[in-house]
This record gives sequence, structure tokens and C-alpha cells, in this order.
Amino acid sequence: MGESNLGWLVRIRMVLWLTVGLAIIGAALLFWNQGQSEVSGFGGPFEMQSTSGGTFSRDDLAGTPSIILFGFTSCPDVCPTTLTQMTRWREEVKLDENQLRIIFVSIDPDRDTNEKMQEYLARFSSPIIGLTGTRKQVDEAKISFGVFAEKIIDPNASEEEQANYDMDHTASVLMFGRDGEFKGTINFDDRLADILVKISELAGN
Repeated sequence: MGESNLGWLVRIRMVLWLTVGLAIIGAALLFWNQGQSEVSGFGGPFEMQSTSGGTFSRDDLAGTPSIILFGFTSCPDVCPTTLTQMTRWREEVKLDENQLRIIFVSIDPDRDTNEKMQEYLARFSSPIIGLTGTRKQVDEAKISFGVFAEKIIDPNASEEEQANYDMDHTASVLMFGRDGEFKGTINFDDRLADILVKISELAGN
């Protein structure tokens, strides 16, 4: 075999081994990230103030199936629209609040007091449980449910404009069964027929 051919084979072999090595590293990182998600995802403790009175903790998820939305009362469109849809879903499958709870968890403790949450949720046609609390309590709930939320503030804006900040957050509806365990999500692009099937199955657990 000529020297040039030998050199070509060596280079090909090096590329192949490099590809294998990168694949192994990628798989290891994926496995590690999945492990981290399991550690930091659903299941951690939390306790918040409930608009129904008293406190609400992870233990209180058990007993009644629930669909849960994280948001804030100053939300201009996504939160009120989704909450309205959630009440309609419950009506469509002919359930009441004792068969399927709708829970709205505030991610904005600086503005969403318990009183403000009560006033906000009273606008909807069907009972909704609101949860709020201190910054620490909200942060613990975010970790417990595995959701993302943060303020959007323009550092160049005036103080008044900064006080009217927006929030970026997870917009999926979370589903929890009668056993208090996570059962899946309802996303904005799901078909209504599929959503109603999910809710019927959830309430039947």
C-alpha cells in the first residue's frame, strides 16, 4: 500500500474515532442533564397562601384532580385567555370545582397579594383557586412544579415603566391526578378535542 493511501486511512480512522468520542460525550451529557432534571423537577415541597383561605402545600394536591396555570394578574393576554379557556374546558366535560380544580399560581409576589388575586379571579365565570405568597414561597413553588418565570425589565426605562414590568413564564397548563402526581400538560397548540379527552381522563383517575 502506498504511503499516501496509508496516510489517508489514518486520517479517516482518526475522524471516525473523533466522531465516536463526541457521540459518547454527547450521550453522557444528555444522561447527566436528565438526571439533573429529575432532581430539580416535580416533587419538591412548597406552601403558599390560598384565596380559598389558609395555606396550600404539595400534600393538598392529592384528593381532587387539578389543572394548574402559573401566571400573574397583570398579564395582558395569555393568562386571562388561558384561565377563561380552562373554565370552559371544565364546563365542556360537565365537571364542577369539586371534581376538577382550576388553580392559578402567581409568579409575581411583588404585586399579587392575596386580596388582589381574589379580586382578579372573581372576574371569571367559574371558581378558581389562587395561590400566592412571599418571594421565597413563589420560588419554591416554581422549583417544585418545574416551571420558569422571570421579570422583563428594560434598564433604560423610567421608574414608572419599570414598575409596570412584564413577566416571561411557562404557559403550559399542568395536570395533576387525584393521587397528587403530575399527569402531563396541555399546550396552547393542542386541539380542543384532544384537550377535552385529557381532562376527562384526568378526572376519571
